Amino acid sequence: MSSGAQSDTNPGETMRLAVERFRTRMESSNRCFIQDCVDEIEAMRLLTEDGKFSLMRPYWYELGVTGLSDWNYDAPRGPVLRARETENVSRLEDLKTIFHEHMDGIIPPMLVTDKWRQIFLETIENVCNEAAVQDKKDEDFHIPVCDELGHFIKYANGVQHPDFCRSGKASTQYIKEHLDLRHKTLARNSTRPLVIERRFEPLCPPSVQGMTNMQ
Repeated sequence: MSSGAQSDTNPGETMRLAVERFRTRMESSNRCFIQDCVDEIEAMRLLTEDGKFSLMRPYWYELGVTGLSDWNYDAPRGPVLRARETENVSRLEDLKTIFHEHMDGIIPPMLVTDKWRQIFLETIENVCNEAAVQDKKDEDFHIPVCDELGHFIKYANGVQHPDFCRSGKASTQYIKEHLDLRHKTLARNSTRPLVIERRFEPLCPPSVQGMTNMQ
């Protein structure tokens, strides 16, 4: 029997494959967005990295900010690592490979043993049914354990979109500042009549879809 046929009859394997597809597509989409932003800004041929950072900051707001490494000892590893890498960025090009804990859209699982996951599922079942008992219209009503949730929490604690593009809309002030900077840059680098070709407004990655529906 093929592996594809086996996964159809194995809910746990089906969920694992769905999560992996989701992670792969989300990371590819987000990396592509960051790369497009960087390439667009680099094409402007600005003279300083600070100028490039100012255009990129609406999409990576910590860029160029100092003092990001001051964290408590019990701070989550992901945000700390991202902050440290961001603080060490000296060139805009570095953003193409920088770490972000939500780049793939997945929050790592916290319930790492079968026992912990079973306790979690049973707790949810008990709480839901205790609430249902208060409704005396249907005393036989029972909410069973959600097997799909059990498979999901084995591979992820949740999903989180980093939303680099802030829903794809730049602020009015940002667009104005960009056009002013673009105007000055072209004026310095060309003796031809000034023509602003287009503003920097890259597309946002596609919205998160239901993982089990992804083909």
